[in-house]
Amino acid sequence: IYGHMQFFGIKKLVEPQYTGFDNTPFSNDYPPNFEQAEEAVRQGGVVTYGHPIFTNQPDPFAVDPLVENGAARELPIDAILGKVHAIDLMCYGSDEDLSARLWYRLLNSGLRLAASVGTDALLDNPTLPLGGQRVYVKVNGKFTMESWLDGLKAGRSFVTNGPVLALRVNGQGLGETVRLDAPGKVHVEAEVQSACPLSALELIVDGNIVRSEPCPAKHGGGIVIKQLVADISMERSGWVALRARGPESRHVLGGPAWAHASPVFVTVAGKP
Repeated sequence: IYGHMQFFGIKKLVEPQYTGFDNTPFSNDYPPNFEQAEEAVRQGGVVTYGHPIFTNQPDPFAVDPLVENGAARELPIDAILGKVHAIDLMCYGSDEDLSARLWYRLLNSGLRLAASVGTDALLDNPTLPLGGQRVYVKVNGKFTMESWLDGLKAGRSFVTNGPVLALRVNGQGLGETVRLDAPGKVHVEAEVQSACPLSALELIVDGNIVRSEPCPAKHGGGIVIKQLVADISMERSGWVALRARGPESRHVLGGPAWAHASPVFVTVAGKP
């Protein structure tokens, strides 16, 4: 299982569309995903990897049904080789927290992958509807497909099944870089707005929760609004991101409320 990929903004279909299925013209695990991803990038496309980790599904490479199923096994290699721009943190049936943990490890390796989603709703079978998980992107200038894809590739995105996130670090927004001459503190301003109940707003630095604020109870059908302002020490280059979580509710499809912003990067003393 090399993993499923999405290609946005390509000019023509990239072949083959699949490999490794028995009794098909492409029954062998060849070519690797890299070749299709490279062709998509050559066409000017944006490449993401879908639903990287599942739980509660059998792993084809193990006998323990409780082991999480890594379903994007070529992702780290293709990201290192510069052919992947984003990772789907949310999808029906996938595990958001485990997918985020994989993403954190890639970010901590210096790979600037944006947060994205893929609902994976099937068109030939009854499933949960399209749009249960969404990715929002800040565009520069006129709103077009090209400007939206440029924003996704640049990491100006957040993913959600309900809550809406905002994050600035020293005045810089999602996907941007704060540059410090030496180790020091950065000023973080964060906010979540949500029509569904929430339990916590979490500030994450290099994959670790450094601040967690409980969210107010939702009364009378109103909007939950929670702000978080903090000064965070950055001793080395890294990244700052924002996550919100909450219980399952009738306002959310496919699991508990969950949202995650792409990081703001911090470079200290010019080091990677």
